[in-house]
Amino acid sequence: MTYVIKKTEEIGFEIVRLETDNHKSNVAAMGIICKGAATAIAPHPSDESRRIFLAFDQSHIITNVRSQFLEKDMGGNKQITATPLKKLYKMQRGSTVKPVRFLMRRHLYPSNIEKMSVKTAVQIFSPPVTAALEYMKSQAGSHMRCGVRVSGPNGRIQAGNAPVVRPHGC
Repeated sequence: MTYVIKKTEEIGFEIVRLETDNHKSNVAAMGIICKGAATAIAPHPSDESRRIFLAFDQSHIITNVRSQFLEKDMGGNKQITATPLKKLYKMQRGSTVKPVRFLMRRHLYPSNIEKMSVKTAVQIFSPPVTAALEYMKSQAGSHMRCGVRVSGPNGRIQAGNAPVVRPHGC
């Protein structure tokens, strides 16, 4: 990479910034330019008196974060986890009314091709998803038992204690 930068500058271009995805080989190349761990600013390969700015493409970063988020629990106490999101998906699967209408299998269990989709990666961290998760958290353990339930194909009302899950209680 340093060879290409030097040759490009020799023909008259001035390179002030490099941007790449976060593939291992690219991170290693940035490390070579930085002479150690990759940082945002490094000495310019063709002129030590200048600086070159290094950046990783944010679309690749968000897809990488999503992939890591879905693959394993993170944090000291494993507090960063996709488990509640996966529970939300399973809860609303097959339901007509869904808290997050766009949440599909490809968001949580993406194929190799689907892992490259920036749109689905961004959607996992979107306001509708976080709002649904916050609501689920606030309602945890507060499902009430009601004395009436609707059952049967004709919707008969039946007395008795039946578990009913409703957003605003019974």
